[in-house]
Amino acid sequence: MSKKDKRYIAEGRQEIKFSREVPTPPAPGFKSRFNSLEEWLFGMCKTDQPQKSISEYCFLLFESPEEVLICLVGYNNYTEGDLQAVKVDFEPSNMFFPLSKNKFENLSTDQIRELLKNELIEFANTPQFQNSFFSKADSVTTSFAGDIWPR
Repeated sequence: MSKKDKRYIAEGRQEIKFSREVPTPPAPGFKSRFNSLEEWLFGMCKTDQPQKSISEYCFLLFESPEEVLICLVGYNNYTEGDLQAVKVDFEPSNMFFPLSKNKFENLSTDQIRELLKNELIEFANTPQFQNSFFSKADSVTTSFAGDIWPR
């Protein structure tokens, strides 16, 4: 299902092991039933609901020369012995969305990330966001631009 990103952080004499799950992107050429980022975001507000409480919703980017996909997952934190684990506990049925080539094709990676960050911040200020599962989390973040909405 997913890859694990493991890091080991030394704090003084204590070593903390950290693991964060990352979903596997779909095959190249993935198509979405949604026509725009806004439609995709609002669609998620109306459809899937997590079965348990989620502490963080995170938007991730998957970039390749052919396409850029944005993805949403819900994370929760767990302690397993000496391992601090961040696990995917929510995957919406439409968790991936391919960004429009017309809109993003001639932009640099930094420009794409900045534009997406701004669009996600705008989304966090909508009634759809405020009345959805997103607003029940402690935070909504991105893997590429930090916090979008902290509770």
